[in-house]
Amino acid sequence: MKLFNEDARACIYDISRLLILQIVTQFLLSFSDEKRNVFSVEFLQTVLFLSAGLLVYWLLVKKCLCRFLDFSPGATRSEISPMFAETS
Repeated sequence: MKLFNEDARACIYDISRLLILQIVTQFLLSFSDEKRNVFSVEFLQTVLFLSAGLLVYWLLVKKCLCRFLDFSPGATRSEISPMFAETS
């Protein structure tokens, strides 16, 4: 039994990728500048706002675009546009 559909899994993947990138970047910045706090208020706000932006994209924008452009959310790139079709 699948816990999440393909769209939900892609959304979770995007958010987890964003969080990992932000955390690694923040650790590297804090190691290079000792005055910088690892988990500052600005860092937490940035992560929260970026995550909210990704959720808005996945829950609203992508759904509306899929309906407007008339393709399913799980469609492959070649189904969306012939430009992405594989040529052999």
